[in-house]
Amino acid sequence: MPYTKAVDISNKTGSLSYSSNSFAGTDELGAALKNVQMSFLLDLAGGSIRNGNLVVEDASRIKWTVTFAGSAGGSGASMTGLDGKLSGGGKVTSGSIQGVFVGASAKPDMIAAFNLQAGTNKVEGLVGLSP
Repeated sequence: MPYTKAVDISNKTGSLSYSSNSFAGTDELGAALKNVQMSFLLDLAGGSIRNGNLVVEDASRIKWTVTFAGSAGGSGASMTGLDGKLSGGGKVTSGSIQGVFVGASAKPDMIAAFNLQAGTNKVEGLVGLSP
């Protein structure tokens, strides 16, 4: 997906369902993540983000499963209400997911950045998403 520039979604209407198509990231030891899947529904008129899911598989094959909501405006998005757990036991104790809309189409792509922490364990990375 060719990223050209940030795009303002303020004048768009309808809703879009986003899902991931590429990723890059590391765990607390600097090892590459095995897999990242992210999806959410965006209401363009109101800017609300709902039904958000992020699943990250770290280098140790532990899955981090997070749900979220959020809001979008201008060219950016901020995910809130992060709630997550780890497949090996434990809970996500802190984290952040932010995004920027990019491209020249009427249905812009998004690049999202995330960082999640559970005790001394953490994962962080970038995700490319398309509607």
